[in-house]
Amino acid sequence: VLTVLQPVKLTKIAPTSDVVDLKVGELFEISADVVGKEAPKVQLTKDAPLNIVQPLADINVLMGQSGTFSFVCDAFPAPKVTWFMNDNELKNSTKHKIEAKQNVYTLTVNKCENTDIGAYRAVIDNGIDKGEQTAKLNVGTKPTVVGKPTDVQVQIGQAARLQVQFAGQPLPDITWSRADGQPLGENVKIANDENGLAVLLFDATVLPDKGSYVGKATNIVGSVEQKINLDVKEIKPTIIRDLEAAINATKGEPMTLTIEATGNPKPTVRFFRGADELVA
Repeated sequence: VLTVLQPVKLTKIAPTSDVVDLKVGELFEISADVVGKEAPKVQLTKDAPLNIVQPLADINVLMGQSGTFSFVCDAFPAPKVTWFMNDNELKNSTKHKIEAKQNVYTLTVNKCENTDIGAYRAVIDNGIDKGEQTAKLNVGTKPTVVGKPTDVQVQIGQAARLQVQFAGQPLPDITWSRADGQPLGENVKIANDENGLAVLLFDATVLPDKGSYVGKATNIVGSVEQKINLDVKEIKPTIIRDLEAAINATKGEPMTLTIEATGNPKPTVRFFRGADELVA
């Protein structure tokens, strides 16, 4: 606002225009003749409230790595930004680096540890407007496979258990799938626990269960996969009642040949007379 304390004669406006659209922070010069005095020059600027172009966002950081919060704010005058972690004000140090470049404001947390996990807040104030931005810092380690999982071999019809022990911070979410992309069978049960142990149970295996299975562990900073093979073996046929060595038959009367066999899958029986197969 320009307040005139005595009559003046306006002799020059720069830039010359009947209507001047002031841009934020741009200087605007006015020259005016004051009766009996040297013409003073007045510079005007246009203030602007805070305009958050890009807000603060949560970040997930690997243990021991650096994490950077940033937001973009347009305003004039340029605002002062004060950073807090769990309501404790942060200053520039070897642990925290605070920067402002044009309209980009950043806080870098170096060598992140568990003690750095928490809520961070930026208080923004340019004298005519005030605001806050908040976000969380999460620190973790990528999931890993503990030990060396072993493949499983069972006979058809037997139960089977596939398992993998995963570790990570925070503890990962675990999923199972078939390596060939087919859905898990109806006889399969996922029995993962809360300590990173991934378990896949088969109540009674069938031949289609044979194949490779993939356990996948995922948390905020990464994921890992482990493949385990399940081999389902057939049970070979076993003859438990063989054909009789000799049969007395009466001409013109029916004759019955009997044989019994077990196996899984259930075996089929074919009869031959010499080299010719007998067909019903």
